[in-house]
Amino acid sequence: MVMAATTVAIVPLIVWAFWIGLYPKPFFRILEKPVDAIVERVNPDFFKTPPVSPKLPSLDKTLPPGALGVHPATVSLDPGVTR
Repeated sequence: MVMAATTVAIVPLIVWAFWIGLYPKPFFRILEKPVDAIVERVNPDFFKTPPVSPKLPSLDKTLPPGALGVHPATVSLDPGVTR
């Protein structure tokens, strides 16, 4: 009897957890207005300022061949092929 009651209580919670994980949009839509109200109360200027983009390091620097200890011509993406 206890096992059946536990199963009846837990199975819907597991289904609900998977549903939130696979399709969270309805829950985010419900929470959007209350979260915005809390953010507005904590930081009134939050929505007035434009978002700041983070300064990322430049990724356009190229390494010379062999800088990592392996020459590119000797590396194969196929593990069965050696050059």
